[in-house]
Amino acid sequence: MALKNAVLAACVSLVLVAVVGAITRAEKQHYKNKVVEMFFHAYNSYMNFAYPADELMPLSCKGRVRGVDRSRGSVDEALGSFSLTLIDSLDTLAVLGALDEFSEAIQLVLRDVRYDSDLVVSVFETNIRVLGGLLGAHFAAVALKEKGHHQLSWYSDQLLEKAEEVGQRLLPAFNTSTGLPYPKINLLRGMEYGDVDKTTCTACAGTNILEFAALSRLTGNAAYETKARRSMEAIWMARHRGHDLVGTTIDINNGQWTRKDSGVGAGIDSYYEYCLKYYILLGDTEYLHRMDSFVLAETFKYLYLLFSEEEDLVLDMDDFVFNTEAHLFPLSLATSPLPPSPSSTTSPSSSVYVNATESTDQSGGPDAATPTDVGGNESVVMTRPLVCQKDSFAAPYIQADRYRRMMLQQCTVSRFGIRPPPQRKRSDGSVYQSRLSVSSLDFSDREQLSLLKDMGIVIQAMSDGRVQISHTMQLARNQEDAEEGWYLMQEIIKAMDAQRAMGGGGGGGGGTREAKQVWILSPDVEDDKIAVGPALFGPDLGGDKDYQVAAGLVILEESSKACSTLPGDLGLSGKIVLIPRGGCLFVQKVREAQKMGAVGVIIEDNVLTDHNADSLPQTFSMSGDTTSGDIQIPSVFMLAEDGARLRDVAATSYGEEVFVLLTWTRKKGEEGGEEEEGEEEGGGGSG
Repeated sequence: MALKNAVLAACVSLVLVAVVGAITRAEKQHYKNKVVEMFFHAYNSYMNFAYPADELMPLSCKGRVRGVDRSRGSVDEALGSFSLTLIDSLDTLAVLGALDEFSEAIQLVLRDVRYDSDLVVSVFETNIRVLGGLLGAHFAAVALKEKGHHQLSWYSDQLLEKAEEVGQRLLPAFNTSTGLPYPKINLLRGMEYGDVDKTTCTACAGTNILEFAALSRLTGNAAYETKARRSMEAIWMARHRGHDLVGTTIDINNGQWTRKDSGVGAGIDSYYEYCLKYYILLGDTEYLHRMDSFVLAETFKYLYLLFSEEEDLVLDMDDFVFNTEAHLFPLSLATSPLPPSPSSTTSPSSSVYVNATESTDQSGGPDAATPTDVGGNESVVMTRPLVCQKDSFAAPYIQADRYRRMMLQQCTVSRFGIRPPPQRKRSDGSVYQSRLSVSSLDFSDREQLSLLKDMGIVIQAMSDGRVQISHTMQLARNQEDAEEGWYLMQEIIKAMDAQRAMGGGGGGGGGTREAKQVWILSPDVEDDKIAVGPALFGPDLGGDKDYQVAAGLVILEESSKACSTLPGDLGLSGKIVLIPRGGCLFVQKVREAQKMGAVGVIIEDNVLTDHNADSLPQTFSMSGDTTSGDIQIPSVFMLAEDGARLRDVAATSYGEEVFVLLTWTRKKGEEGGEEEEGEEEGGGGSG
């Protein structure tokens, strides 16, 4: 009751301050101290009377143990016997500057807390409070250690390992046909438990992207962010097309609303919140246009910040975004902050900022900027992302304060003929041999990915077809690796400038190409023409000689990515092959199919989207590189929905071979093309 009265008094005081006028510095200090007092009254009571239980029952001064104490229904689904209040409080301790307690609390979590109880928990609550709490504390610990606070000198990513365990335990909930996650999961048994609920709320399904994206960027495992994005996209695809509003609850099996009423209150609110914060954190403009123990995690943190002066804070709050439980996520997650130099007084050099129109010396030559030449406190304006496809795909200008975001299309930067010097100088003057160069980069090489991770570079496949390359100094194994990563990123920037100068797609066919189609020749099916995106390499379907290819279809299993030599018993010779996207570059897949005698390739997208298939040529154009001149067969890019339809046709053909035609998009009235007005539908597709 004392705590409740104290919180109420603080809130009343805020109202009075707003009414009476500006608060004085002395009053702010008073209220800040009161907030700290209130927090530790609650925190110490939990630690003294309830830990390691999930929550404190304040009247009986006992810990609440699920399955022992009287059930409160769905409220208890936040409790997983994982010391929820302690995890939820971790980064609040850091924000309050209680670093001794913060360090001790982390060690308690590492020593005592388990995440494998045989309990059914809320995916939403576990994500924002446990996964979010572990990640927020990890980010705070890393930042404080780098600032030289001795209390965290021992810390070495242990909380990140725990966060990854929690993420792995939540992943099975996302294995649904729509991508919408089940609302609950058993921490020990996954989805193998009793009566599984098939309906979830919008906020429950759409409040995972910050935590899951952070986990992907930190671990290099794209599965987390991919699944969270797919869930967000499934909600957006189900929106009302007239006013773009989303409903309250949705069926995870069919993606249909079970409650169509909309609003911004409970059950929906944090979906919109995460759309905005995902844009703020990771710069994806697509999301900009969509628009209990938590007292220790949120309330006291916000109150403390409200009454604090900048010099009171051990962390710079401008560097973070809060998740919906007020846990800390650094803005540097998907960006490349320039290396800070405490001893440098040199002004930031503009030569390290490369946009779509300028080309500067990034190679580390005598006149180029070095990591220690560049301060970390300047604002930069980044123009459209560096992409390998035509400019129409590029995102709008992005304002990035203190950070820049490196985004590349799914293409190679490995063969542009630009090689870095064989040796470099570190900031301490020592000379070292570069381990990687732009000329040798291969994003499918596990050893190279491991080296890139050591340098603080993360390669992330985006669901819209782009590959994002991010460099974060703090993620590097050590200072030397961080500097090497910084230099490599500059080479990548220069390589992208060189590629743009060659005309979009690099060698083997740059520029743009017109729309393409796949026609299903047999068996007879309705809607036998499928719009597909072109490749900017290999022969152009249509072109000057009305070039097209018809053949039997061979469909590779979804697990077969055609990133290495294909088995000889697949019967690809003389066939058109459908290959799932992912694992390697488009060019590599087509090249492997060509080696086995295929006469055409269809690349099937691996993520459901709400793109209009008719806009594919403007949205999806598969890029080539300077080595793609050896490609002699045509290839096209097909949406996942259309790929599934093509697979269904093959599955229901009762052994009859499916024949398809790769061709250009016919104009109305063109021979073999779309019917003229007044003709019957269902006309020929064989051309």
